Amino acid sequence: MTIQITIIGLGEIGASIGLALRYQKKDLFRVGADHLKSAEEAAKRSDAVDQIEHNLPKAVKNADIVVLAIPGSELDPTLETIASELKADATVIDFSLNKRRAYRTARKYLAKPDQFISIHVGLNRAAFDDPADGWRGAREDLFKGGTLTIAALDSTDPEVLELAQDLAVLLGAHCAFADASEIDGLTARSELAPAIAAYAFSAASFRSSGWNDQRKFGGKPFYRLSALVKKEWSGSSLADDLLANREFCVSALQEAVSVLKEIRDALNADDAETLTRLIEGTKSGREKWLEEYEKATWRRENEPRTERVSLGDSLGQFFFGALANRKKKN
Repeated sequence: MTIQITIIGLGEIGASIGLALRYQKKDLFRVGADHLKSAEEAAKRSDAVDQIEHNLPKAVKNADIVVLAIPGSELDPTLETIASELKADATVIDFSLNKRRAYRTARKYLAKPDQFISIHVGLNRAAFDDPADGWRGAREDLFKGGTLTIAALDSTDPEVLELAQDLAVLLGAHCAFADASEIDGLTARSELAPAIAAYAFSAASFRSSGWNDQRKFGGKPFYRLSALVKKEWSGSSLADDLLANREFCVSALQEAVSVLKEIRDALNADDAETLTRLIEGTKSGREKWLEEYEKATWRRENEPRTERVSLGDSLGQFFFGALANRKKKN
């Protein structure tokens, strides 16, 4: 029995899912869709999908699984467009940033919101050093050794929860579970706060009276900071993510403002000791974080296994077996 998975959004996350699943062609048919033709063409060319279907209702019509790897601002119109075409037993797996909004949107449009689940991706450490964004940053090992954190609700279908865990196995990732609100609080600091800092300090430079002179200085630090400004997020999309998570973003900003005030006061006081302590402490914190992230020191031995499995002889197990059982029930 062949399972169809439709991936809507063929950027870094969506195309990487397709690439990681390309070894399951015997059991899996991958359909891809994106609003950018260039992303669709790149996904087909790299073998991230078996077929492109630009029309979203047609793309999901026969899908057993629909993966939404799209910005949060596109979630509402996308679910509204595809809801009536989804099969009764279709599972929808969302990777948008704000989990509370994702579940609100699912309840708004889906006939069976219990078959919807939202996941946050913790990437392979090696991917951190890749400057490419969007579909150019897609890679088969994007999730390998990383963590997929599942934000399941009490109402989530247990079989959908199991499928999400099995998908993590197929992608080479570990599994974790967290409350939707907890995930939103953490992503405000790990993903939105860096964007806020990049825009704030870049805007301050662009607006300053000295910009005509500063623009002649090609400093790597300013380039690296402002590189986040050219990220995939459009202005409206980033604004949407910030507003959807505004209470946690405000909290992160307050914490950052406190540190900025500490730096300002140390500068005004000509306090080299405080500045040195803050700088060295921050450097040590980053080094420790990267070391702990790479080793995943927080994981326990009883976590779901993460080895890539071969499905050729055991369709009764994991992803495809569970889906086959669901299809039989329906």
